[in-house]
Amino acid sequence: DAGSVVGAAPAGHTALVTDAGALYTAGRNDSAGGGGHGSPPVADAGQLGRGGATNVFEKVQTPEPLSASALASTFLTQVACGRYHTAAVTDLGDVLTFGLNDRGQLGRAGVFGDPDAKKACGCDSGGNCACAESDGAGENDGKTALKKGDACRGGWACRDGHARFVDLGTHPVSDEPHYGSFVAAGRYSTVVVTAAGDVLTWGLNACGAFSASDDDDGATSNVDAFLRRLTDDPAFASTPRFLSKDAFGGSTVEIAAVGYVHVVFLTKDGRVFTCDTGFDGYAGGLGKPYAPNEDGRLGRAFILTDGETKSVDVDEATKRWALTPGEVAVFDAAADDDASSGSDSNEKTKTSVVAVDAGRCHAVLADEKGRAFAFGCGALGGSEREGFPRPLDLSKDVVVVSAASEEDETGTETETERAPFAVDVAAGEYFTLVTTKDGSVFAFGDGNSGQFGIDKASLKTARDENPNAALDVEWFRSRVRNDVGRVLVPVAGYQHAAAIVEAYGE
Repeated sequence: DAGSVVGAAPAGHTALVTDAGALYTAGRNDSAGGGGHGSPPVADAGQLGRGGATNVFEKVQTPEPLSASALASTFLTQVACGRYHTAAVTDLGDVLTFGLNDRGQLGRAGVFGDPDAKKACGCDSGGNCACAESDGAGENDGKTALKKGDACRGGWACRDGHARFVDLGTHPVSDEPHYGSFVAAGRYSTVVVTAAGDVLTWGLNACGAFSASDDDDGATSNVDAFLRRLTDDPAFASTPRFLSKDAFGGSTVEIAAVGYVHVVFLTKDGRVFTCDTGFDGYAGGLGKPYAPNEDGRLGRAFILTDGETKSVDVDEATKRWALTPGEVAVFDAAADDDASSGSDSNEKTKTSVVAVDAGRCHAVLADEKGRAFAFGCGALGGSEREGFPRPLDLSKDVVVVSAASEEDETGTETETERAPFAVDVAAGEYFTLVTTKDGSVFAFGDGNSGQFGIDKASLKTARDENPNAALDVEWFRSRVRNDVGRVLVPVAGYQHAAAIVEAYGE
């Protein structure tokens, strides 16, 4: 018996954790596609952590735990998927990684692959083809003397298809070892929330590397130089970097979510913090300079150390500001412009957030009162450049869409009014899912890849009628209600979706 699924993480591949502490994976096991760019594709990137068929879920073999007796076995509690790598945490606080390691995203050494397998170009599943802008990352970029089987900390052919532990190091003050409690994976980075509520990160992620109040002459004040070091020095990039809970106003961090270009943190006392990674999600392959808080993805204004709100000038101070975790003001107020203005006044009370997730360049939240908020790129956030949190309207003008059946290829659309209570959220590349207390799923954004379970004709009809309405995903509700049970957890990949459901009668 494989057990029941208690955790799921999708990207271009999907990983599941069961209540038996086992890990299962399926999907892509190479590093081709995904929009191209980055390192040249590798056929055996290893993000499934196993051999065998890629189109079915199979169990990943894990090593014995680091800190337990020989009688114990590794019991996994949570998993995260990056673009081409996977990270998981155990009940003992150990962290495992596997997959591509071209930018140090495994946080440890990988194994150098076959240089003869290098391909300069690749195509994704949608037929979009692109070539790499460079051969890899710095000193291990395939131009050195590395050969197949050598240990490597980065480079285009560096990967490891076996789950192995990461040395998390010790706390810089107490010297106590770090134990992980939650993992998140970005496109080329990994974030670990420790049992003490601090944060570790490695790979292409400069979040927390600076202070917004650093002097221009400070040792870490040159953002561009630091970003170059992360890309040019894989040994440095792959070494876990410590971010104290002091960076979060002393609050204990519980959850992290990494988008293409930003990180969202949720603390134990319901506060939300955000910061940029400093990278474009394509290992620099897009060739664009770093633009702080582009698309309003941080959900907070440019408040600099002098207390003035400044325009978006890409200077050193602004870059440091965006790379420093800052709190997002989510107010307990009516869904109007004044409530979401981002101004922290005495007349407003901040609400406590219970769930967060990050998409490509947006974030979505749910608070303790069952409301959902979003900010960032596209129609998922506010219209202002600052991108402050805006309520997602689940209570009116909801278009209920049934997936097309064999009898009805167009699906059906009706309108209803309700006051659902949001309990969890998920963010894909350009879409958002919100689950409610009654087990429903609401969807916003781009559903053109089928991630809403709705055929394109019905989706177009619904969008034409009301482009801003939530889509109550009847495909999830009707299928789950009739066959399995109510939706507990929404799961969003780049362009696909899933859900963990509660079986009726259990």
